[in-house]
Parts: sequence; C-alpha cells; structure tokens
Amino acid sequence: MADLNIIFGLSGLAHPSLINNFYPEDLPEDWRLDYYSNEFDALLCSESDSEQLNELQEVIEEKKFTCLLEKKAGLNLELPEQVVTIEMTRTLNSNDQADNFQWFKVITDQQGTGFCLINKLQDNTPRAIRQLIEIIRSTALQKNYSVVYVIFNDDHALENCRSAIVIEAMM
Repeated sequence: MADLNIIFGLSGLAHPSLINNFYPEDLPEDWRLDYYSNEFDALLCSESDSEQLNELQEVIEEKKFTCLLEKKAGLNLELPEQVVTIEMTRTLNSNDQADNFQWFKVITDQQGTGFCLINKLQDNTPRAIRQLIEIIRSTALQKNYSVVYVIFNDDHALENCRSAIVIEAMM
C-alpha cells in the first residue's frame, strides 16, 4: 500500500518521556514545539496546548507538521490549517490488542484520514512494533485511509515512537 502515509507522534508536549529523555534541561517551555517538530511530524495536543497554537502558527507552518487537537464542546478557536481536529469516539479495536491501542474517528475535511492512539504496549520489541504497524496498515487498507496518525501515549512513548518511525521506513 504505497499510498498510505503513516505519521507518528506523541501525546502532549509535556509527556513524561519527552520531559525526562528528550528536551534539554535548559530548553524554555515555549520552545518545546519547535524542538519537538525537528524530529516528529505530529503531536496530539491538549486544550492547554491549544492556547499556544495560534502563537506557534509560524513554527507549525514552516515544517511539514500536524497538530491533532481533541474536539471538545465549547472549543471555538481559529486554528491553523495544520491543526486537525479529532473526535475521541472509538470506532474500531483490534481484538487481540484492545487494551493496547484504539482507533478513533477523525473529524476533518480531509477524507481518508485515520487516528490511532497507542495507550500501552506489553511488548515493545522491534518485532512487536512491526506487527503493530502491520495491523495499522491492514486496518487502514480496510478503511480506505490514505493518512493515519499514530500517537504514542504509553510509558515508553518516546522510545516506541522512534522505533516505529525507523521500522516503518524499512517496510
């Protein structure tokens, strides 16, 4: 499936694995998105991050980068084009990995876009991550997705995301 674009990222600029293992200690908080976007192409933003998105529009526009923002009632922001609004409504779970990752419906004008949240990986070996990517690819094919955002939110999110990027590139 050559036309499928899987885009990886983490959940939130203040994810513990980013704070503990990614950002330099002296990096100002308002530089996190710029620093993060040098390595990753997507970020799941919280409402607190959304307050900074308009201020950080230049950073977002300069790079091939997408922020995913959970749609919440009463959230009426004028958002940059690179911010994709998602509705956290579960639409599909893999039977054998139901506790580990969830698919959600994407609310956007972009047709054929999927979103997968990785909450927990019991096995984060390269083989297990490759199998996860194969499941994501298979599901994307069934759903006719052309883009899938895969967001890691587990204890080893940084390590797992980096591994997934490398493994996906080799597939």
